[in-house]
Amino acid sequence: MGCCFATDHPLLQEVAVDWGDNITLSCTDVEQVLPTADLNSVVWNHEGRRHENIQPDAPPPALVNVTIHPSTVLALLLWDVASDGGYPIIDFTAQFRERYPDPEDPEGGHWHSVMPEHISPNVRQIDIYHLDPNTTYVFKIWATNQLGHGEATLLKAKTLHDIEEIELARHLLDGAEKFDTRVWVAAVAVVMGTLLLLAIGTCYLLYKECDIPSMHQDDQETIELVPNIILNPGYYDDDARMERIERDENSNDHTTTRMNNNTIVQPMRV
Repeated sequence: MGCCFATDHPLLQEVAVDWGDNITLSCTDVEQVLPTADLNSVVWNHEGRRHENIQPDAPPPALVNVTIHPSTVLALLLWDVASDGGYPIIDFTAQFRERYPDPEDPEGGHWHSVMPEHISPNVRQIDIYHLDPNTTYVFKIWATNQLGHGEATLLKAKTLHDIEEIELARHLLDGAEKFDTRVWVAAVAVVMGTLLLLAIGTCYLLYKECDIPSMHQDDQETIELVPNIILNPGYYDDDARMERIERDENSNDHTTTRMNNNTIVQPMRV
């Protein structure tokens, strides 16, 4: 819009032209033109413009509000999305590693992926497991769309101490400054004395065991003899067969001999 000030009552005019073309505002009332007026004098009353920032599509930018809440052996990772880069986010990826790895551990300085490796695009938090207590870790997370993965956000955190170990150590050391070593010496003496008595008793039993074999041998012979007597009543060992008895009317002083279960050999009459 513009107007011509060559007249007493300039008329505001609206003219549409293409960008970059010249524009001319005409003074319609020529009879009222001022004597000293410049017919080419023109003033702009309003100039309309519109600005737009057009950004090309790109991978997702870095995530925002990324925080980590560590515990003893796990940590909770949270994040928000500021922009998707022009395309929907496909998934998120999170990794972690020790900040001060053990030089002797070949896997200590490597990045470990958080499971699942491809986190759903609707998720905004995830638990990280298999951490060690009282250890400093570095975490990183990024988003991925069809143009690629975006800028990773890094942060560090230290896991907490193992409370159970601390409580156990506290209980073990409780009253240590008041502990009397004489009690400990007495307890050790009692234990050692008990072990000594057990050793002496064991040696005595072994000695007695070595002294009894002859008795066991006689018992074994007796046990072997019993089945033979049961199966063959006429069975006698040599000592029993030669045993002398009182003489009979025929002056026989030996026991009868059984040849088998049904035959008895009597001494001959002299």
